[in-house]
Amino acid sequence: MKRAILLFVTLAIAGVALAQSTAAPQGKLEGKYRIQLMNGKYVEGDVKELADGSYEVRTKQGAIVTVRKNQVKGVMPLEDTRVRKGDAPGSAGERLKTYRREISREEIESVLAGISAEYEEGVAPGMGGLAAELPLNEAGLAEMKRLVGADAKVLLRPHFVMVYTASDESARALGSRLESVWRNNMKFMKILGLKPVPPEHKLEVIFFGTYKEFEAYSLNEATALPPGVLGYYSHLSNRSHFFDLWDMPMFQGVKEMLKEPRLPYERRQILRNWINRWVEFHNLEVIQHEAGHHIHFNTGVFQRRGEDGGSAPTWLVEGTTMLFEVPPPTSGRGGSGLGDRNDARLNELREHFPKFTASEFKHFVLNNMAWYQGYNYPRGWAIVYYLYTKHRKGFGEYIRRIYEREPGEELSYTELEKEFEDCFGQVNDKWIADFYKFLDSLPVRPSRLPPDLSAGPPSGGRGGSSGRSGRPPG
Repeated sequence: MKRAILLFVTLAIAGVALAQSTAAPQGKLEGKYRIQLMNGKYVEGDVKELADGSYEVRTKQGAIVTVRKNQVKGVMPLEDTRVRKGDAPGSAGERLKTYRREISREEIESVLAGISAEYEEGVAPGMGGLAAELPLNEAGLAEMKRLVGADAKVLLRPHFVMVYTASDESARALGSRLESVWRNNMKFMKILGLKPVPPEHKLEVIFFGTYKEFEAYSLNEATALPPGVLGYYSHLSNRSHFFDLWDMPMFQGVKEMLKEPRLPYERRQILRNWINRWVEFHNLEVIQHEAGHHIHFNTGVFQRRGEDGGSAPTWLVEGTTMLFEVPPPTSGRGGSGLGDRNDARLNELREHFPKFTASEFKHFVLNNMAWYQGYNYPRGWAIVYYLYTKHRKGFGEYIRRIYEREPGEELSYTELEKEFEDCFGQVNDKWIADFYKFLDSLPVRPSRLPPDLSAGPPSGGRGGSSGRSGRPPG
């Protein structure tokens, strides 16, 4: 499948046509350059050539633009564009002064219209508007920048807009992961035969560089976070919120230890790896979980109404996004977990949850308040994974029926029971036996379990220690 580099475009891009182009310099490029595009437009700023031959450009306005190699007509150093002392009026040096002026809004729109984003991997065909790049909600972007503050930077991807204070490298990694979750959700919808409903605008994401920023923002937005929350999606604002997990408070003691100049190199690497393993696992898990919610409530999987998202039962909402939270294997292959069993949830299920009887199972799936009577994420995952794997046609029909309910429509317990059993069969002792026979056949892969920090830093290192993180909210 053809692979392409996504373009990152934010608030403004400098670019006006020059009279002539220059050939791209040989070797790896890094420094201040102006890149002439094949469509006659220009992008300029701090340029870094990437491994695949594309160019990453940070403009003076703070925009990040990634340009494919085959979109480049020529490259010239910015220092060559400066007017030298003694340039005669009308000379090439004098004419280049016009390229240093501020760019108008009309020119920005012209540049944006001339650079189209492409996808790293193809979205499943037949998904209508979900395959196309989404337009930007400029008012929403302005509001996010105001809320985040003066340090806010902006990164655009085909289906997401991110306002962030984290590092550029972390933001790009998050953007790539979000697009991976998007693609896998599009495949999921196609497999189930769900009707795509394109969002009106790019989905909005806020990514903080520190936990302190993340916590303060959430309190200002009247969202008091329980301990251990690593990210969340808000139905009310329709935004996802994350922070760089390297700044988790529980790591502060170890990070102070890493600052010690006399700390032996081997010990330093052990401590850094101890943090990195946890951060890398949970970065992927939390991002994929919350991005799953964000996508499901905006593309036709679940209705987004009010604080709780509408009429879909919580076990279904949470269980469905847990299909996507599995980090890719250590080989580096794989997307965002669609179809892969969730070893962490399966392990929790076996360790902490007794088996349902048929009546207990029906009470759990038909009475939504049962979800909130304890920590039930593993049960939600187990039910959805079973239905998706063994009752796929009925699972798609069940999601469609719930999505098509009228706003405010309430079904009785008997009606909910009939709806479920119309899609999946009568829930009796045999049904429950088949359910657990399937789950019991699944081995837990220890290598796919999250790192355990309950014992604190390895080899007696000091610093804050904690058990596994709290799970992300729904």
